[in-house]
Amino acid sequence: MVIYLAVPWRCSLFNVAPDLGSGPAPSQPYKPKTPEVPVKRETLTNGNGHAPAARTVTLPDEVIVRVMDLGRVAIVRCFKKASFNDPTVFSYKVRLHFELDRSGMITAATSDAEDAALAACLIRVGFQLPFPAPGQPAVVDVPVFYRPE
Repeated sequence: MVIYLAVPWRCSLFNVAPDLGSGPAPSQPYKPKTPEVPVKRETLTNGNGHAPAARTVTLPDEVIVRVMDLGRVAIVRCFKKASFNDPTVFSYKVRLHFELDRSGMITAATSDAEDAALAACLIRVGFQLPFPAPGQPAVVDVPVFYRPE
C-alpha cells in the first residue's frame, strides 16, 4: 500500500519576506475614546418595584386538594352566583394562581375568569384559604371546573 502526500513546493503564506530589521513597535498606554463613568448598581425588580423572590416552590398536590376542599362551599357559592347572573353559561373552567409567603399567607392572587365578578369572588375566597407555611415563598396554580346542575 502506497500513500502519496502532496506538499506544495511554494506556499503562499511565505511570499512576503519578514521585516527583521525593525523591532516591535513601542506600545502606547490604552486611552478610552470616552471617559469612564462609574455606574450605580441597581437591584433587579419584577416590574412593580419589588425585588423578585429568591426561589419559589410549589406545594404538593395533596396539600392543595385539602386546602381547596376546605373552601369548596364558598367557591361553589361564587360559581352559583355567576351562573345565576348569566344562565347561558353551562360550565366554567377557571385557573386560580396564588403566591404565598414563608408563613403561608397569600401575597397575590389572580384568576383568569372572563366574568370580573366571578374572578373577584374567587380571589376573595382564595385570601381566606388556610395554606400551610412552606418555609419559603411558594406558588399555587389550581384549575377549577364547575358545571351547574
